[in-house]
Amino acid sequence: MTEAQERDGEEAEPVLVSAVVRVKGSDGAIGGAGFLIASDLVLTCAHVVSDALDRPRQDTVEAGAEVTVDVPLANNADGVDGSDYSAEVRHWIPIRPDQTGDIAVLRLRNPISGSRPLPMIDPESGVWDHNTRAVGFTDDNPDGIWQSGRFLGPTGQGWIQLSRTDSEAVVVQGGFSGSPVWDNELGAAVGMMVAAQPVREVQQAFALRTRTLLREVPELAPFVSPATPFRGLSAFQEGDADVFFGRDDDIERVITTLRGDHPTVTVYGPSGCGKSSLALAGVVPRMRQDGYRILRVDATRFASLRAALATELFESVRSGQYGPPRVRSADRVDQWLSELGLADAFHRVTGEPAARLLVVLDQAEALLNHPEQRLAEAIGLLFPKQQPADPQVLVTLRADFMDAALSDAHLGPALKRGVTLPLTPMTRNQLHAVITEPIKHIPTVDYDPGLDRRILDDARGEPGILPLLSFVLTQLWENKASGRLRASTYEAIGGVSGALRRHAEEVWKECVPPEEEAEARRLLTGLVRVLPGSEAPLRRALTREEAGERRWRLAQALAGQERRLLVLYGGDGRPETAELTHEALITAWPDLAELVRANADFLAVRAEVQHDLERWRKADRPADLLPRSLQLAAVEARLRDREADLTEEQRDFLALARRRQRTRRVQVRAGWVAVTVVVALIAMLGISLVQESRVSAQREAEGKSRTLAVQSDELTSSNPGQAALTALAAYEIAPTQEARSALMRRYLELKDAAWVLSGAEGPIQASDMSADGRVTLATSTGGRATLFVRTAKGRIRQEQLRLAHNVLSPVVSRDGRRIAYLREADGVVVWHDVAPSAKKLVGPAHLLRSGQIKHYTTGTQWGQHKIMDFSPDARRLVGVSTEGNWASSQHPVRVWNLETGELRMLPKQISGLREVWFGADENTLVARRSTGPETLEDSVVTVDITEGTLRTLAKETNSSATEVSGDGSVVIVCRDGPGADNERVARYEAIDVSDGQTLRRYQRGSDISCSETTVDETGEHFAVPRVGVGEWDLVDTRNDKKPQPFFGPDVDDGSHLPLLGTPHEPVIVTMDEDTGVTGSALLRSHGGTAYSPPKLLGDGSRMVVRMGEDGRSLRVMETEGEERIIAEVDSNAETPPDANQEIQVNHAETLVADVADRNRITVRALPSLHKVAEFTTAEPPVGEGGKPELLRFHFLGDDRLVTLSGTRVEHWDAREGRRLSQPIDLRDLQLTTRDQPTYFVGSHPEPGYVGVTVSREPDVHAVNLRTGKENKELRLRLGDDLNVAVFLEDPRYVAVKTTGGMVELWSVQSGQPATRAVGPLGPLNPNRWAAGTLEGSGFFLANNSSVRFLKADDPGDRETYEFEEKQGFVAGTRDGKALLRTPVSGGGRLELVRLDPALWKRHLCAVLGRDLTKNERDGLPDGLPTTICPS
Repeated sequence: MTEAQERDGEEAEPVLVSAVVRVKGSDGAIGGAGFLIASDLVLTCAHVVSDALDRPRQDTVEAGAEVTVDVPLANNADGVDGSDYSAEVRHWIPIRPDQTGDIAVLRLRNPISGSRPLPMIDPESGVWDHNTRAVGFTDDNPDGIWQSGRFLGPTGQGWIQLSRTDSEAVVVQGGFSGSPVWDNELGAAVGMMVAAQPVREVQQAFALRTRTLLREVPELAPFVSPATPFRGLSAFQEGDADVFFGRDDDIERVITTLRGDHPTVTVYGPSGCGKSSLALAGVVPRMRQDGYRILRVDATRFASLRAALATELFESVRSGQYGPPRVRSADRVDQWLSELGLADAFHRVTGEPAARLLVVLDQAEALLNHPEQRLAEAIGLLFPKQQPADPQVLVTLRADFMDAALSDAHLGPALKRGVTLPLTPMTRNQLHAVITEPIKHIPTVDYDPGLDRRILDDARGEPGILPLLSFVLTQLWENKASGRLRASTYEAIGGVSGALRRHAEEVWKECVPPEEEAEARRLLTGLVRVLPGSEAPLRRALTREEAGERRWRLAQALAGQERRLLVLYGGDGRPETAELTHEALITAWPDLAELVRANADFLAVRAEVQHDLERWRKADRPADLLPRSLQLAAVEARLRDREADLTEEQRDFLALARRRQRTRRVQVRAGWVAVTVVVALIAMLGISLVQESRVSAQREAEGKSRTLAVQSDELTSSNPGQAALTALAAYEIAPTQEARSALMRRYLELKDAAWVLSGAEGPIQASDMSADGRVTLATSTGGRATLFVRTAKGRIRQEQLRLAHNVLSPVVSRDGRRIAYLREADGVVVWHDVAPSAKKLVGPAHLLRSGQIKHYTTGTQWGQHKIMDFSPDARRLVGVSTEGNWASSQHPVRVWNLETGELRMLPKQISGLREVWFGADENTLVARRSTGPETLEDSVVTVDITEGTLRTLAKETNSSATEVSGDGSVVIVCRDGPGADNERVARYEAIDVSDGQTLRRYQRGSDISCSETTVDETGEHFAVPRVGVGEWDLVDTRNDKKPQPFFGPDVDDGSHLPLLGTPHEPVIVTMDEDTGVTGSALLRSHGGTAYSPPKLLGDGSRMVVRMGEDGRSLRVMETEGEERIIAEVDSNAETPPDANQEIQVNHAETLVADVADRNRITVRALPSLHKVAEFTTAEPPVGEGGKPELLRFHFLGDDRLVTLSGTRVEHWDAREGRRLSQPIDLRDLQLTTRDQPTYFVGSHPEPGYVGVTVSREPDVHAVNLRTGKENKELRLRLGDDLNVAVFLEDPRYVAVKTTGGMVELWSVQSGQPATRAVGPLGPLNPNRWAAGTLEGSGFFLANNSSVRFLKADDPGDRETYEFEEKQGFVAGTRDGKALLRTPVSGGGRLELVRLDPALWKRHLCAVLGRDLTKNERDGLPDGLPTTICPS
């Protein structure tokens, strides 16, 4: 039995004592036991009832006969009432001659207070050899006695045989009948005690198993064996309406809209927010109750919408719901749909008008993948011009495809004629309903105490969380025990965020042997697709024929009952296909997400080929629609060796295109025979051909640019230098969206780098560098060596040493003139001269064959232990051998004279050295010496080579935090241990090597251990990281000044690389096996935390921001470089501002307005922050939870402010602090009939007016600030989900934020109805997005992982920047070209990002200091620019 099962067995007691009852007659005579299966139902044996009533067992007991029950073990359960309760017989099945039957169900007149129904299960795998427990109320023990047993096998009567566990166990006798038989291992009852052999040593007893009880009394099924209320990764269907919770308001909103006169209602939202479930389990049942007929089509499941509708309509008619069938085949229905349209075809097929027909078009984004002609046919069928009898259409659509759908020439107009409703991620209350409501309806099941709240906290209402939540709830249900969904199970499966990932990884490991991994990955690639022009991945149906039998067997394994990563369709003569169970797998399963990313280019080109194939096929296969030579070449270049992964039809399509090109070339050659005839024609067509050639060349360049952008992303984890240079090449060839985004991503990866050394032969394992950081020797995990030299002008030269042996432990002399390394095979030390300015950097090899170093640790291989060093003049080399991780080495210390090759062994007493450096002269060593194998602590010593003596500098030092300055004069050590409050602290010391004097002490705490340090060449400064948070302290060893805080890379590599740069601009050197050796400039930290969203000024080089823990400090400061503070003032407010309370800056950026004490506005001049005015507005009302609402305000022009406090609008002179007009109470304008409306006030293009919106109402009201009246002629009507509206610079367009957190651009031109021009885009990342208006109809939006520049008057003109991952944008400049970002989780330092490709190129070329090497170019497509980074 497992630990969990033992615990469940122990927890059986509280479950049983609150559910087991004693059945008695009116005189108190005990008939036997029973148990609660619902709050008012008791299950027992028929003969127990007969005995309690004192009737012969063969006599029938009528329904309604009364007995008494009580809970005799109530004293052992909290809150359970042990009093007598009346119960009447509801079912009574006698004992039949064959011993079957013997079941009674009793109904309580009143539920027993505090009791709890007992969970029962019917395990398919059986219960053989499981331990059991039961309780009886016998003559000798009327208050209860427990029996322990062990299950054997089933019997013919539907019983299970059980025996006593041992001779000491109680025997079953009268009074046990009707007791539940509890399975200790399964944590539930699996039957009811019904019979036993006479009392004897080897007595056998029998229980009625659960399935027998249900066969005899089927009405018990919902109580005894309730079905799961959770649906895992499947969408809720119409039959699941009774277990679908959390969307009541959204259902009502959709139904109300459908009952209006809108032909189409589109519900859109992010993937995984429950759109399909809302439509099918929420809306459809209610509409059917209202008399609507329903047709549902899933756009992912058909190639032809007309055929899908025909099939759906024919099947509904064949079911008989419309009376005798009027049609004999789906083909006939298809013909009528083609000839008559949907409305008339529905009427002809069913005999009913289509006025009350609702078509549900689920996952409509899949339509965008259909060829244009087929898409047009589908739109014409579903969305004809409005007629009174037309059916209505309910569409579900992913939000990230909404913009593409609305921009589509066919689908866009159809959707725009209807209404779009956003489905936002669930609120906390909605998620709580999803988690708890289904369980509330099942009395025998509950959560472990507090587990529902824990799940709710983990879910957090993020977009896409519902599939993960549903999956984890399903897993909890399937593994419930003792009627409980277990906290231990929740932890074991990884919680909300980890359950699906862990399940996928376990299934993969179980089903995919190593030799099949490549095939399985190709299978997964075939199950994912992207739409042309989109990067968002979708599920894809993969046919068995396309997969092939080998991959299909893998698909069948992954679709197994307990695995369910895939769903299989078809069979029995129908086409067989496989699909991912849910698109959530694409993001929740890291391996699949990485596979999609790695195959992004293949998925894109496959989608394009399929799109062209569908267009060609639908147009009756014309030759001129086959890919032409340039397009074909681009496709082939992007496919590389992946053409075999296309479908057979796609491969045939490309093969046909190739044959056509060959034929055309033959025809062209033949045409030269008649060249003289067509000279004149050629001259006439010359201009056209030149233009076509230019267009073709441009398309070819764009294709190559996109291919290189994808390759850049693939290279970034293994060779960041090559990745960045590839992105630069892609952008230079053609500045495509993909190339620009790839270039930005490479820039951001290296933004804080001063230089990067990459391009070694394999992952870097160890490295060493000269004291000035100019010369670096790196060795790879494959034993290769590469020398890097950084020139004074910033160029980086590199040379592969091309060695015959694998090497390790690289070492570079202080002046960079010599390098050395250890041959792995024989321990021979080899050194070379280095000539940084010569054509060949590395001189001949010199082997030190005597004194080989054959003993070294793993830390030595990874560069963490320094076992060799050059003397200051590079004429000597010292080396030490080391043993296991903490063993003390007894091998002698070796010192070689490199001029003569002479080896000197130091005396034996100088042993146990684990790391070694030369000191300030050629006769002094500094070493870390082991104090023994039982400790991680060492001592630091100096060794006089001439005298052969040893002197201790520091004892009991941490073994991982010892560093020596580049000149050997200072050593840094660390000790960690308990501090004043018993918390762990790290104590650092800088020690003068010459005399052992401590130069500086520095303590880090609390609860911190020693970290690897880095020290500069002279030992005047050392830097200590705060591991895991990207912060550093720079410590001056010459004085006791407070350490300077900096931001920098998060490191923990212990690679003994020096601290470079200056104290003012220090540079940290880090090593990573994949990305190489990087020098990162530390950024000075001025302390303090941004308290609320800042505002960027000018080009973004400055910002105004509240700082400090309570936001009392207002600063103007630089955002780059030293981040200097330009001006700063402190607030004397009694109540500090709310962290979400924004500050506002006028358009000229001469004034800033801030809030304190809830409603006191202070206006200050920029950049000085001198006070200009101060005034008090109406006090904001108290909102939910007793917390005051935020004061909303903004500048009108440069000198006026408008404030909104609750419903009160006030107009102010910002420079004088006086009110310019009487306050306006928006309630007086009767803009809405809502009880507690939420208002928003913004600018309006009409002078003297403001625009007022009411959340969830469609109108923008123009309110005159002077009169306080609305000008209804200026009223605009937009979407029903309107929240905030902002006029663009061109007032004919408006930017809208919807209640669902989406952004849209609307055209509001005079004399025309308002129409949506762009969007919706989103959903917005709460408090982590930035947006702004640009010149004319321009608008930018920075949200999640992208920045988009849009034009409302030209929706196709857009500029997009795609980041690697989700961003937390908090501010942007007016032109959107500079953005402040912070970690998406909140907290951390603010970082400015400039969207400037020229800046990116300058920085990357400066950091890389090189061009592509020949080997790197050979791995990329031909036609790269000759020079990418000029010298």
